Amino acid sequence: MFDLNEQIKIWRKNLNVSQSFETVDIEELENHLREEIERLSLSGLSEQEAFLVAGHRLGQIDSLSEEFAKVNTGILWRKRLFWSGIIVLIWIIINYAVNLVSQVILSIAVFAGTRGYALNIISNFSKAILVVLAVSALFFISRVRNINDLFYRIMNNFWGKVILFVVVFIVAASAFVLERLLNMVSVRLLSVQEIGQMSMINTITSFAWSLFTPLVLLLGIILIRPFKLHNSEI
Repeated sequence: MFDLNEQIKIWRKNLNVSQSFETVDIEELENHLREEIERLSLSGLSEQEAFLVAGHRLGQIDSLSEEFAKVNTGILWRKRLFWSGIIVLIWIIINYAVNLVSQVILSIAVFAGTRGYALNIISNFSKAILVVLAVSALFFISRVRNINDLFYRIMNNFWGKVILFVVVFIVAASAFVLERLLNMVSVRLLSVQEIGQMSMINTITSFAWSLFTPLVLLLGIILIRPFKLHNSEI
């Protein structure tokens, strides 16, 4: 059974994904779409036929997006900067989470009696595995429509943004404090020579991470970009 309102809702979601449209633009386009559907329905077409024809006359979503991108250039760049900030924020959260979990694993290894270069191997190997898992999880999450819809609703609401950033700050601060506490506990169980060995290798690996970071951010921008919905019948 064809549901016109549901199809228009899906059509709006497709428009909403694009960064070229403001809310007022989508409202105006929807009004044009509904007016054209009503006119076509009066000429004898069914709702489904009128919806398809009206959508075709209004224009494909990609074409509309390109046209509005030319008009909303300033808005488009602000949105791109916003999403770039989101990517950087996600990377910071991943770093804090990875360092915290890696420190937990390292502390367990220290308490278990592991010493020497084995600690460095455990620390850096666990970080690499955790980063891969985190990026993979984000990739799959970004493809789940319900989660994306929820995220877009939050991002389109001022207080939603405020609450999101407060939560992120609390999580990052808590992870930072816990990581430092675990690090202090682990250091107390190691000798001066062992601490020196770890510091030397950590300096080298930190340099490698600094080179790796831009690549991860680039991958994140590619993978976590707003995806296109494919459920519209237009």
